[in-house]
Amino acid sequence: MAARVIVHAGFHKTGSTTIQRFLRNNRKELSPRVQLLLPFRLGKGAARLAMRYSRFRTPQLLEEFAAEMRETLAPVDPARDLVLSHENLAGRMPGRDGQKGYDCAPELMAQLAVILREHFGPDADIRFCFLTRAPESWLNSLWLHNLRVSRLQQDLKEFGAEITPLDTIPETLGRIEASIAPASLHTVALEQCAATRLGPAQLLIDQLDLSQEMHAKLAPEPAHNIGPALDLAPELLALNRSALDDETLTARKAALLERAAIESPTHVRHA
Repeated sequence: MAARVIVHAGFHKTGSTTIQRFLRNNRKELSPRVQLLLPFRLGKGAARLAMRYSRFRTPQLLEEFAAEMRETLAPVDPARDLVLSHENLAGRMPGRDGQKGYDCAPELMAQLAVILREHFGPDADIRFCFLTRAPESWLNSLWLHNLRVSRLQQDLKEFGAEITPLDTIPETLGRIEASIAPASLHTVALEQCAATRLGPAQLLIDQLDLSQEMHAKLAPEPAHNIGPALDLAPELLALNRSALDDETLTARKAALLERAAIESPTHVRHA
């Protein structure tokens, strides 16, 4: 029987860290049924090159991405199912170093689909999974994340004007679906995941046709990589716009976020 391959490649700020922690923490239960490729094995190789390609768009970087992906898959058993997860496989997060959006994701996914079919064979059941999010909530989360981890100095309106509108994501997904054929595309909105037992990870697990007994053994994972609340944005923005050196800025932002988390648990939000 041909293997089934589940690819989770994004998008950013739609529960990716929660999904990856879920897979890692349920590895013991999943390992008899499926192999896992997670950020530890993808982050410094194929995912890093996907990010570089999305920034510089050179044929050489796309070739390097393909070569690195082939090397990563080399020890993977082509006769067994695989779940592969890293949001950077779709490219850089919008807003980082001028990144506009996910216009290169169809090319990256097309290349990945070819490589997976080479490794697993022409009859492999390859399924690409993407989570989305309501545009306003998504934009807020991207902006807050970039405020927290970089020296972003744009306010929300300026930031939103610099990136591709998130309501164009359905069009991007259509291009991805066309580029990966005959592999299939499966999507769900993050907001819908709250009604499922396994949260964002439910989309991936549903692709595996696990027995009810095995499904019942899987432990849900709480939200991870949670971002700051919107009411902290003015302070983060002011710090980024200050003349503080990088080391002092990082320390001041860390202190602000730690204080907010202690003083008000409501500052912790799923991101």
